[in-house]
Order: sequence, then structure tokens, then C-alpha cells
Amino acid sequence: MCSKTHLGKTVNLVRSGIEVSLILFVSVLFMYAPCLAGQGEIVLVNPVWKGVLDLQIRDLAPKGLGSFQACEESISSYDEFYLSLIRAMRSKKTDISICFVQGSGVTVNEFLEWNERLFESELPQEVPWLFWSWTNMYRRCSSDAQGLVTQATYSIDYWYGEDEEDALETGLKATVRDLISPDMDMVTREKKVHDWIANHVTYDDSLERHSDYDAYMGSAVCEGYSVLTDRMLSMAGVSDLIIYGDDHSWNLVNVCGGWFHLDVTWDDLDLDWDGIRYDYFNLSDWQMGVDHTWDENNYPSASQAFDEGACQGEIEHRCSIFEPELCDTELKCIKISGIWCGDHCGVDGCSQILLAAPEMPLPALSYSSYVNPEENVIAVPAGQVLLQPSIQVPGEDRGKEATLFAYIYLPDFGAGIDFHGTSQVILDDVTSFDGLFPYPVDLSGQGGLVFCVYYGYLLPDEALKYNAYTVQVS
Repeated sequence: MCSKTHLGKTVNLVRSGIEVSLILFVSVLFMYAPCLAGQGEIVLVNPVWKGVLDLQIRDLAPKGLGSFQACEESISSYDEFYLSLIRAMRSKKTDISICFVQGSGVTVNEFLEWNERLFESELPQEVPWLFWSWTNMYRRCSSDAQGLVTQATYSIDYWYGEDEEDALETGLKATVRDLISPDMDMVTREKKVHDWIANHVTYDDSLERHSDYDAYMGSAVCEGYSVLTDRMLSMAGVSDLIIYGDDHSWNLVNVCGGWFHLDVTWDDLDLDWDGIRYDYFNLSDWQMGVDHTWDENNYPSASQAFDEGACQGEIEHRCSIFEPELCDTELKCIKISGIWCGDHCGVDGCSQILLAAPEMPLPALSYSSYVNPEENVIAVPAGQVLLQPSIQVPGEDRGKEATLFAYIYLPDFGAGIDFHGTSQVILDDVTSFDGLFPYPVDLSGQGGLVFCVYYGYLLPDEALKYNAYTVQVS
């Protein structure tokens, strides 16, 4: 299928010089009006913003009250209902319509319980930053003569819109990747996020900026600090919750085998302090309780004093933008601002699939030594595939000049495609082939296709080091 001879042309050309159990304070959360035989409606204010802002609830009711909007999705279970709403809210959709599959048997009371479960418990626990993003909503539903729900419509207001969400998500991913590396322990990741926010955000004395987007843009009150902290920690793989106490919010972080309080806002309030403060970094309940008040019954207990040395250097593998393969459910994928691609999490979307080489040093081989690509097989779904392998450079080659090369062979067509890097490339610890392939390979409708990828580098003394793998398109 794929053999050493398919690499020969490429080598010759190269040699020739070709180039992220909480129950929020919900004693007065939602009062639900039942769906009537025709339709029922109610306007809800997000409880975390009650008393914080004097919200002017707009006329959220969709036009044409006599009819419902066309449905974007049809669901029959709570899990489908939950994910349908979460997907839409994550995209900052303002008008959402969900139909219930005929025969699903969801009664009005069950539907109201679903809403209570989602908005009072699971969403604020599982994706806190998303829960804090909406301000108020209009909801109505319709039910048939048997009292079974047939359709539900939501109109939702958010702090900001889809364009701001896209800019925020893109910017935060780049920032987290710049700040954090996969070999950092969770406390180090937490500290990196804490320090960046403390240096980047200033407290909004006008008390008008409340969102994570406001904080990312440079100024916000405590809610903006805590929601931005949650979002960045989630991307980094650090578990946390957002606490709302008496007119103040902060984070509760799960590191070193326990829960600890983290208040970046109060670590950032002393304008005369030139350095970074850690007065409110990983405190216990009794330490935090000196000047913070909250309902401890609604949050996990932070009963132990923090001992950084107890877990320093311990690498944990969690769902994050660095290890999206560990995000084994759509909800976990959404938490780190990823996109669920049917059966896996795509951090930067589903249109491109990153094909990373196995994490192993390139063998010190001459061209006469053959690496069998069939020993490394990667399966990908049909679609736009971005070929972007990376190599772990042996220590003796780091810092040397080399020429990168890559070769794709399609055995079904008996053809190959050559790509070459420029000469004078300086080899790093890990050298990426990002940019070496000039365009994504369109594999739409190419189920069953198999092709082989060879990649490596040629040193000035003509020593060749390369690796190879086989791609199977499902």
C-alpha cells in the first residue's frame, strides 16, 4: 500500500533544495406559569442579576403571538432538551423554538420541572459562564388537549451578541494557549489565569460593566471578573464554580483534591500595589468568611487549608483545550467553548481536523531505514481535514538548521503530493508542520479513502529523519 519508494521523490527534491453540587441562591428563582391548552407565557429574570441591576425588560414576546416559530430541533427527552437550549444559548441566539416529538409524552408539569432543573441546578453547576451570560427571557409553550407539550419558544436577552461572543472565544483561546502549557499542574494553571486577569482587568468604578466580555475588554465589576475567571479556567482544564454572596461574586476552585476560594477582584483592588496579590488565592471557608458572606449550604465545603506543596508538579489530565479528546460529552465540550463534532470535541470547530503525529522522537534513520505508516493509523470522519503533524525533535538535533518536508501518497490513485518547507529552518524541541500544507484536504464524500503521510527533515549533512502514518476516512 504505502512504501518507502513513495518517499523517494520527495527526498530527492528536498536534497535538491526545493522548498471549563452547586445550587445557586434559588429561594426566589423562577415562578412558572403553566402552559394552557393553547399557550402560556411568562417573563423571567436571571436570578443572579436580581438586585444587581435595574433591568429594563424589553418586550421579548415574539411577533405574532397567535402562532409559534418554525422549530429548529425536535426533541423527546430531557437530555435532548438541555443540549438544544445550551447549543442555542452558547451561540447567543435570541429566539429559540423547540418542538416535542409526537408520542414523547412530556406533560406540562414535566416540562416545567425540566426548566427548573436546567436553570436552577444543572446549567449554573456545569457551565457557569453560560448561565451568567443571559439577563432575562420570555418563555411560552403550547400543549395539546391531553396536556402534552408540543412546542416551546424562548426569547432571550444576553449581555452581548454573537459577534462579541466569537471575538471573546477566539481571543480567550489564544490567551490561554499563550499562558498555559499541558505540562503545568492545575494550581500553576490557576495562578496563570489569576495573574493575567489581575494584570489585564481594572475594576469598573462606574458599576456599569458586568460581563466576561467587558472584563476581557479591560474593565468590569466583580461579576465580570468571576465569569471571565471561570471561562478561562474551564478552557485550561481547572474545575470551578461561581459563588454569588452578599452583593459580590467570586470563584470556588477544585484543585489539590479539595475546594478553595479564589477572588481575583479583591486581589486586584489595591491600586497602590505594584505587584500581584494573593490575599484571596485558594482560601478555606473560615479564611474567606472573615470578610465574605455567602450561603455555605449552597456550595461545596472548602474545609481544608491550602497546601500548594501537596500537589505541586502533579500533572492531571482533564478535559481542556489542550486535551479535547478527554471531553467525552457534548456538554463538557461546550464548557471549554468547543464544538461537538458528532463523536468528538473540536476546539476550533469541526471544519478542520487536526492530525497530530504520535508523540515519539523521530527515529535516527537513514533513507534506507523504512518507517511503516501502517503501524500508526488515524481514523477521521469525512470533511475538511487540515494536515498538521508535529515532530518531537531528538536532543542532538535541536537548534540545527534543517529542511522540512512532507509527502502524501494516495494508494488508490497511485499518486503523491509533495510539500516542502524552506531551508534554514531552526529545529525546536517540538517542530510543527503548521503552514507547510498550504490548504485543507477536502475529504467530503470520501468515506473509505486511505492515504499515507510521510514527514520529517533533512539535515545539512543529508541525514534524514522522518515518521509516517496512515489516515483512514470513515
